[in-house]
Amino acid sequence: VQSIGEALKTNKTLEELHLYSNNITDDGGIQSIIDGLKTNNTLRVLHLFNNQLLSDNMKSQLKAIKQYKRDGSNGYQQVEGMRIRTEY
Repeated sequence: VQSIGEALKTNKTLEELHLYSNNITDDGGIQSIIDGLKTNNTLRVLHLFNNQLLSDNMKSQLKAIKQYKRDGSNGYQQVEGMRIRTEY
């Protein structure tokens, strides 16, 4: 998961990433994805639901980034149609 987060930092083509039901159990991996999302402006869809551990803190950070990217606020470039799902 950390490698995926690193890849998101430089990827310029990926628009959808489906990581649901992958037994992600480490907030550190999710944090890597969050860090990658901070600079990635092409990803519009991220599905993380049905993983073992997604703490309230990580869910909160993902929700904030989704909103920032939807409306182009807080220094983020707007990404039209940005969707991040952590639950069904």
